[in-house]
Amino acid sequence: EGYAEHYDEQACAAWWFDGETFVSGENGRSVQEKGAWLRQQGLQGAAVWSWNNDPDSAFLTMLDSALAK
Repeated sequence: EGYAEHYDEQACAAWWFDGETFVSGENGRSVQEKGAWLRQQGLQGAAVWSWNNDPDSAFLTMLDSALAK
């Protein structure tokens, strides 16, 4: 709450800023674009640092969908 969402087109990376604190991470768009890049490279998977803040597996579902297209 209080964070404005931003997107870096070149890096395909999402980030949020509240005027004081910077937070980077993934959103649906970044996951889809990175999944497309993985497929274009002929790769068949991705490493995930941590998904402990994804109790409903929404991120994991997005990643699975991005890799399966």
